[in-house]
Amino acid sequence: MALSGFYSRKHYPLHLRRIRFKDSESNKTLVFLTNLFDPPPTTIGALYKARWQVDPSFLPGLINFLYFLKRRDSPARNRMDSEIMTVREVAAYLKLTEKTVYRHAADGRIPGFKVGGAWRFRRSEIERWIKRQSAGQKKRGAK
Repeated sequence: MALSGFYSRKHYPLHLRRIRFKDSESNKTLVFLTNLFDPPPTTIGALYKARWQVDPSFLPGLINFLYFLKRRDSPARNRMDSEIMTVREVAAYLKLTEKTVYRHAADGRIPGFKVGGAWRFRRSEIERWIKRQSAGQKKRGAK
């Protein structure tokens, strides 16, 4: 499933899985949204319960907290981002405007590729590019 609200989709565009879990100890049914697609629902429910060692009634609040951590503008989310970055993410990462990133990408001054009409960037290539830029400035400064 994907979030459909404008801001929800904007801040968390990845797909999620809805899990319904019945806790046998408390006889409560809990519903989770998770980005774990492989484990069965019982494993995910037990994982959440064991991880925080709390009563299952607190889990919805924890799920909201996890959602906050995974928001695109959260520092924790930035550490978890994928290898592929958007123009907005590269602009934030390099502290440039989106327009400057578009211009540099179109001119071939920054490594990127297009998917359909949208620019995408590999994080590893951007990091190598930064190192090359830094090395070039050091060499010019040494002359």
